[in-house]
Amino acid sequence: MGKVLAIGLATVGVAGTAAMALRLGGSWQRMVSWGLDPVLVASELPGDDLVVDPVAVDTRSIEIDAPPSAVWPWLVQMGDDRGGEYSYSVFGLPHRKGAERIVPEWQDLAMGDRINEWVVRGLEPERVLILYSDVAGNWSWVFVLESLEGSSRTRLVERIRSHPALPRRVGEVAMRVVGLGTLLMVRKQMLNIRDRAERLAT
Repeated sequence: MGKVLAIGLATVGVAGTAAMALRLGGSWQRMVSWGLDPVLVASELPGDDLVVDPVAVDTRSIEIDAPPSAVWPWLVQMGDDRGGEYSYSVFGLPHRKGAERIVPEWQDLAMGDRINEWVVRGLEPERVLILYSDVAGNWSWVFVLESLEGSSRTRLVERIRSHPALPRRVGEVAMRVVGLGTLLMVRKQMLNIRDRAERLAT
């Protein structure tokens, strides 16, 4: 996803999006919790403690017709100098679209490694990947893989907790602006990861 703030602002027009965000009302919660029911949105996830007083919390989910073992390799090889980000090509940067295959030398992710500006702060293979950034504030980005009972399918949950280095009220408005762009980027990323994992599983 790259720098959350930069991508969000690059994806949407700031002025028009701010006006839209302030008018969203009840639909705002549906936007920041794409793919999840209210119970799952409110549940605790690993890595929540990294940003203890977030200005915004975005949690999204997608179900994948493949086991966690087919999803995990795509997550650990993310990064501009690795497998990319599986999203839209912002400013024509090809790495945003992401690799179409698993590359063995990109599978050695470890605690303390960096994925762009994010530092790996939690790593449980085929289960949890926790990333943290202190660029322009405090941010956590968590990926959780849940095996769906009675099947070989997986639920991929992503959560971004953010506390930008801004006064709180300004930060709340800014994150609504950025959140719309982030939704587009993350949704595309999750769909692409799903498609790649399902191909790998078959």
